[in-house]
Amino acid sequence: IASPFSLLASLVPDGGGEDLSKLPFPPGLSAPAPEAMQNMQALADILAQRPGIKISIQGHADPAVDRQAMADQQFLRKLQVVKFDDLSRKEKEKTVLEKLEITDEEYPDMLWEAYKNEPVEKEKNAIGLHKEVSREVQEAKLREMIRVTDDDLVRLAASRAEFVKNHLVQELGVDAGRVFMGQAGSQSLSGAHEATIEIQQ
Repeated sequence: IASPFSLLASLVPDGGGEDLSKLPFPPGLSAPAPEAMQNMQALADILAQRPGIKISIQGHADPAVDRQAMADQQFLRKLQVVKFDDLSRKEKEKTVLEKLEITDEEYPDMLWEAYKNEPVEKEKNAIGLHKEVSREVQEAKLREMIRVTDDDLVRLAASRAEFVKNHLVQELGVDAGRVFMGQAGSQSLSGAHEATIEIQQ
């Protein structure tokens, strides 16, 4: 049976009062916010001091906020692919596609190329070339093809819980037998982009 979140918070050394039961994640991402990393260290310290405690980790996702953030990421990736394809072979070897930045100056050209590549209906001019359309139309056409499903959100929630468990066990030395995963499923679409920790008794 899980204990109240207040019990976990009360175990913080020196009465710091940090609530370790909620670890925030940026919208759309499976890697936590910096403050969550600090709280995981504090949590690992508590577990080291109290070897009888076992915890359960539940990942959560916000159907509105995370869905929009994931859609934005997919939109950006379309532009990053265009930029990546223009790199030389040597540049590609040392470049991580997901980390490519699109500057304000590059954006119009990257958007236009991504729009032309997208398999959606487009207007063409008299000689069969893509007709120039507004930036708003290009963006809308690109976003038409983006779908973020509830299953995608459930997987995001599960990956958040998995990140916390792996970090505690692999990086902070917590015994894997003391860390359990909560059930994945629609119940993880709780409206929060976080992972929660409960004490198992």
